[in-house]
Amino acid sequence: MLIAYYICFKALVLGQQGIEMVLDILKTELIRGMQLAETASIEKISRNHISTT
Repeated sequence: MLIAYYICFKALVLGQQGIEMVLDILKTELIRGMQLAETASIEKISRNHISTT
């Protein structure tokens, strides 16, 4: 959670460049998560891909 605050704070301080940086981080994390879940598109993500434990 602390990392999320740091990223948001940095985005606010750096303005547009910071927002673009945050969006790049989120995009990278989404792509990595999709690769690990072996899904080719967002539409193919289902509840089966979400762990509740």
